[in-house]
Amino acid sequence: MQTFIRSILSCMQTNSLEQSEMNIACASLFAYLLFPLITERQTDYAAEIRAAGSEPFLDAQKKNELLHFLGMDGTAAAYAPLPEPLRPDMPAAEVYMRNSLGRLKLFEYEEEQLSLSENSDGSFSCVSVNNDVVSRITYDSLCRAVEKTVWKNADSVSDSVMLLEKKWSYSGSVIFSTEKQFQEKKLYEVQYNSSRKPVSIYEYDLPPDPADEKIPVSKSAMLYDDKGRIACEEQLFFAGRQDGTADGKEPVFRRKTVFSYSGLSSAADIKVYENGMLRLSTEHTGENSYIERIYFDGGFYVQSLFQDGVKTEEQIVSGKEEEPL
Repeated sequence: MQTFIRSILSCMQTNSLEQSEMNIACASLFAYLLFPLITERQTDYAAEIRAAGSEPFLDAQKKNELLHFLGMDGTAAAYAPLPEPLRPDMPAAEVYMRNSLGRLKLFEYEEEQLSLSENSDGSFSCVSVNNDVVSRITYDSLCRAVEKTVWKNADSVSDSVMLLEKKWSYSGSVIFSTEKQFQEKKLYEVQYNSSRKPVSIYEYDLPPDPADEKIPVSKSAMLYDDKGRIACEEQLFFAGRQDGTADGKEPVFRRKTVFSYSGLSSAADIKVYENGMLRLSTEHTGENSYIERIYFDGGFYVQSLFQDGVKTEEQIVSGKEEEPL
């Protein structure tokens, strides 16, 4: 153990990244992840580090920085210890990872732990583990998320299947994301505007073979007003492949929702059209008071009045059918 600790500390005797490939923060985090403050053996680690730190190759400032980071200089630890040591009968796992420099890291946890690693290109990764899943998010040098992967946290490698894979790309102020949900067998492609609000969402059935053609399930397009509020959302729904005969490229159902803001409520008034016909509308008369109308074929609708969110009146109105959109 002492030899290994000395090898970590020796990486900090130079400030050159090419020579040491590890700065004080990386070495400290590496040592902490290997020896978290969750066992009684931590006192042994402290003694070994102090002994190794007394060697001439490590100057006093860097030694004190490391001891302070690990909470071994009499001050509070940089990371709070878990409430009790790991027990063999508790659900736990060991996740082995390699960083961009090829160094092995051990991530040990009880219920949940977090690990940060910096790559040589300026990007960094965040790994989170709990009883259910293991997730990893990678950020570029501008701290923008570029990839997220989620696995099932299982007892065997064969059962630790990938649950989700999401990737982001950036073009000026426009953001694109692709998300694969493997259990649901769904694929989502989303485009965001400069305010990071979605302007288009494409949903597909995830093809068994990546080379197969994507079959659309739905497509959504959103518009916003000059205050960034949703103004219109239009959705197209597709039948998909049915017994291998339908190509799924033509929509079978259309829905359009128009939002307006009267100032009488923080919530929007809405009108919902299905295949071009008005089917639902809400009109606010106060913050939590509104009139709701549900339209049916034949020129009648059900009108309900809500006061403070509670329905107080309902009636069936027969009249001229609403004009189609």
